[in-house]
Order: sequence, then structure tokens, then C-alpha cells
Amino acid sequence: MSQGSRPVCLIFSADPGFRDTVAAALASLAARLEWAADAGAALSALSVWPVRCVLVDLAHADDWPMLVAKLRRSPDLQSAPVLFVADSDAAVDRLLADPPDGHWDLMRQPLHPRWLCAKVGHLICTELRVARSAAQSEAQLAMIDALPAQVCVVDAQGRIVMGNRAWRQHEGIDAEQVAGWRRVADV
Repeated sequence: MSQGSRPVCLIFSADPGFRDTVAAALASLAARLEWAADAGAALSALSVWPVRCVLVDLAHADDWPMLVAKLRRSPDLQSAPVLFVADSDAAVDRLLADPPDGHWDLMRQPLHPRWLCAKVGHLICTELRVARSAAQSEAQLAMIDALPAQVCVVDAQGRIVMGNRAWRQHEGIDAEQVAGWRRVADV
């Protein structure tokens, strides 16, 4: 796997000791580790690297909510899991008082290297599977949309979930109008 194609794990911490511990624990992963000591560097990394996992040291990354909010707003990164590492009950309480959106998990220090490696490896693999699945679904929808035959998918309540291009042209409606649409004659 080339350097550029390896999944990126962004480590957000200002503590060099934490970064060294994480680097040693994750050395066996086929992931590229990128470091950010502050939110500015972390936000910059999000725009440059194909981040597949974010590891946040709650003890040394006070502005993590801004980073996670940016991550969740980005179409390419919104499914990236976030692993929070807490060094105290107070850090856990702060996280749980206002939990972030999306896929996230929590580990408590002291970190066990094998557990950390297994957890981050699992999160990266899961995110890659989700991304592949989404790409396959988009490709399948594009194929259905390109069919010359009219295709319309209806849910159990009779609402139209999806209609391909041929069906939309026949009905005289735009793609944006399809969701929840019902023909008057069918009601």
C-alpha cells in the first residue's frame, strides 16, 4: 500500500507523551498517523488528508467540539469515527454532558497498546467498509437511473422513495420532487 493510499488517523493532542504512546501502540497498523496539537492544525489536516479516524486526547485538546463539528459538516468526512481518550472521570462527564454527533467511542487512560491498536484498527476498517458501501450504493442508483425502463420504488405507505430518469420524465417531475410524492390518481 503506497504512502498516499494508506488510511489516515488524525491524532489531536498537544501532549508529546500521548503522541509517543499512541504512535508506539499503532505502529503495526497500516495507517498513516498525522498529528495536530491545536484545532487550527487539526482543521487544516482535515482539508488535506483522507482522514478515516480521529483520536482526541480530552486532557490536551480543549477545542475538540469545533473539530468534531467541522468533521460532521464535511460530506467526505462526516462518517469518520472519533475515538476520545479520557484521563479522568471529569473528562468523561464533560464528553457525556454534550455528546457529539456521529460515530464515536471512548477509551480511558492508561492506554493498553493492544486494545488501542485493536480499537483504532476496527474503527478504520468499519469506516472504510461504510465508505465502500456508500460508493457501491451510489453506483447502483446511477445504473438504475440510467435504465431506459421506468423504475419507481414505493414504500409500505405508498410514498415514492425513488424514481429513475425515465419514470420522472414520464411523470413530468424533477428529481427533487420525488421523495414522498404520490400521484393523485393513486391516493
